[in-house]
Amino acid sequence: AVVSTQSTGEDVERMVDLLQNYKENLTYSSDIKLQGSIKRVIDMCKSDLFGALLDIHEYQKDLLIHSQPPFTLNVTDSLANNRNNYLNYTSNTAPPQACC
Repeated sequence: AVVSTQSTGEDVERMVDLLQNYKENLTYSSDIKLQGSIKRVIDMCKSDLFGALLDIHEYQKDLLIHSQPPFTLNVTDSLANNRNNYLNYTSNTAPPQACC
């Protein structure tokens, strides 16, 4: 996986610039539908909703990259500790007495 040094917002701005340049270079009448589609994509990328979604994405990405889990559970070590605790307990207690 390639890790980008740019933020997602910068990537989107670059994409919008590239799309605008491409749209401006479409000159044939057969490109009218494509121009309309590109305009809709550009407008969507510039919308407040899309900006909010990018902010949420950046926040979640930052949390995942910089957060540490509250604890780690090593099952093997946990089982070994429980076994050792049980052995220590049983070796320090008297065997049960027979009744009657």
